[in-house]
Amino acid sequence: MRPFLLSGLSTKRWISICNKINMERVLVVDDNIDILEVVEMILESHGFEIILNPKGEETINYVEKFAPQIILLDVFLGNVNGTDICRQLKANPKTNHIPVIMFSAHSNINAVMDVCKADDFIAKPFDLNNLVEKIQFHLNHSN
Repeated sequence: MRPFLLSGLSTKRWISICNKINMERVLVVDDNIDILEVVEMILESHGFEIILNPKGEETINYVEKFAPQIILLDVFLGNVNGTDICRQLKANPKTNHIPVIMFSAHSNINAVMDVCKADDFIAKPFDLNNLVEKIQFHLNHSN
């Protein structure tokens, strides 16, 4: 997996560059490195700037540091539960406007969305075109 920031650029400068070229920042949180790499490759090919986070417990810090426009969040993250992270994001006035799309092999989609107030859900394994469409939909409707 490649580093998600260009070497030598401060976070503030990186965000400024992304804003100037209208790149939407997508934070992808999953403890499965293979999924992170596939999602990164697909979303980058659609013009998104991708921030990868394989450690769920660092998600809130990533959100504060990189100000993503949308978050893809796995439900099961090893030591942390993605629904707990989603609940924290939706309860915080500084982050509750950011669309959160949960994704997981979890079978009860409605229960997951009800518990954490996620904006959407994608079941694993997921169709990559559907993933891109959902991201674009939520980005277009969150502004």
